[in-house]
Amino acid sequence: MKNLIRDITLIFTLFMTSFGAYTQGVSLGKTRIIFSESYSEGVSITNDDNKPYLIQAGVTTDLDGNLSPNFIVTPPIFRLENKSTSSMRILLKDAISLPNDKESLFYLNTKIIPSTEKNNADDEVSKLVLITSFVIKVIYRPDSISKPTDIDYGKVKLQNQGKNWSFNNPTPYYFTLIKITLNKEKYSKSIIIPPYGQTKIDVNNINKASWFFINDYGELSKEFHYKDVVK
Repeated sequence: MKNLIRDITLIFTLFMTSFGAYTQGVSLGKTRIIFSESYSEGVSITNDDNKPYLIQAGVTTDLDGNLSPNFIVTPPIFRLENKSTSSMRILLKDAISLPNDKESLFYLNTKIIPSTEKNNADDEVSKLVLITSFVIKVIYRPDSISKPTDIDYGKVKLQNQGKNWSFNNPTPYYFTLIKITLNKEKYSKSIIIPPYGQTKIDVNNINKASWFFINDYGELSKEFHYKDVVK
């Protein structure tokens, strides 16, 4: 009888931490990738476990979407031996279809597939296979755009628009805001603001606010503030 194998996939989306991704003894060396059109980017992956894993990786257009035609990952699938470190490279395949005046957002999806033991061919066995997926942001930055500075971060404004509040981003960068405090209370979510776009937040009134940005290195920027001016 054939073995029956069932799998469960756990997805870890890593937006808000400067620490490496880690699960089942396997870790990624980065939590985000800033990709320039002028060079490729490498990501290390380490297995501290006592057993090997199968690694499958690709760049997708959204969190759990299809593979992007703009990038390739090499190798796309490989065996990661126990107590070893390997690396993957992201290569730009097509930049013509991407904007050259602002950043574009993609995701590196990396599946960690555990090895399974062979069973007697006459036995019908149902196995539970835990597949972990690391998902980190891949931000494509054309060469015409330099690395953002505190001046660029400071251009992001928290604004009131009627009954709605939103963060407005007049820059060509994708920004992630974390550790947001509104009226001295912690906001439970991180916020991603697209280039030349805005992101609404679900609050009715704001008098004071503060927040941090995640920079190119996965670290926190200085703290930024909003304070309502009482006339």
